[in-house]
Amino acid sequence: MNPRATDPAPDREVVVILHGVAISSRLTARLARFLAAAARPVPSVEVPAGAVQEVIHTEVDLLRQLPIPKHNELDSGPYIT
Repeated sequence: MNPRATDPAPDREVVVILHGVAISSRLTARLARFLAAAARPVPSVEVPAGAVQEVIHTEVDLLRQLPIPKHNELDSGPYIT
C-alpha cells in the first residue's frame, strides 16, 4: 500500500519529503512569516460608517439581479444547482 494514501504524516517536513517538494530557504521564510502572522492576528476595528455605496433593492428580480446561467439551450430556463 502507498503510505501517502493510508498514513497521514504528522510532520510538515515528512509531508514535503513524501511529495518530492524541495525545501528552499524562500519557502521556509514564507512559512515562518505566515505562522507568525497567524499566531498574532491584527484585531478588526468596527467603524460607524464606511466608504462604500449601499444599494437597496425594493423589488427583487433574481433573474435580472444575479448571474444565473442557462446551462443548455434545451433547458426550460435559468436554474441554480
